[in-house]
Amino acid sequence: MAAKSAGAGSSFSAGKPFRARQRYRFPATLTARRCHTSCGEACCGNIAERSGTSTTALHRHKGEHLPRLLAKAERREATAASLLEAQRQAQEATEVRQALDVLQQLKFINAAALTVLKDARTAGDGDLILKAIDRVMKQIELPARLLGDLDERPVVNVLVTPEWVALRGRILGALAPFPEARVALAEVLRDVG
Repeated sequence: MAAKSAGAGSSFSAGKPFRARQRYRFPATLTARRCHTSCGEACCGNIAERSGTSTTALHRHKGEHLPRLLAKAERREATAASLLEAQRQAQEATEVRQALDVLQQLKFINAAALTVLKDARTAGDGDLILKAIDRVMKQIELPARLLGDLDERPVVNVLVTPEWVALRGRILGALAPFPEARVALAEVLRDVG
């Protein structure tokens, strides 16, 4: 009869012959949740006790499967990263094609406007000359606006608004009994605008 193993959870039954490579198959829930995420021998020992196997077998199981799982996860991560990079490059290529298409259209329209301007000058048509000049100006403004080179924010000078002029008069009137303060404030206001 075959000799029994010294380990608590041997991997054979009493009536069956011992095979050196025969191993206990851990339940999937046990290996997936605990063995592959274990942090040390105490954890593996606890799992080994509950599963009825030895910590050596558990460590061997962990050593055989964990590196493969990590490599598989690493390959999946690399594949996902390369797919994301390919998508980003495709999106960038599409944007470049669209920008080149818009640029080509702008060049075509600009060339047509310049041709009309030239023909209008030759014909001496003043009205058409002004319209062509206006179109050329718009063609020059459009790329600058698209690139953000033009500052189109409205400019408001509050120093010339009727409300400020009225407020300034009231402040100076209130300071009439205090001539030094009035002069000092008037000088500051004059410097500001």
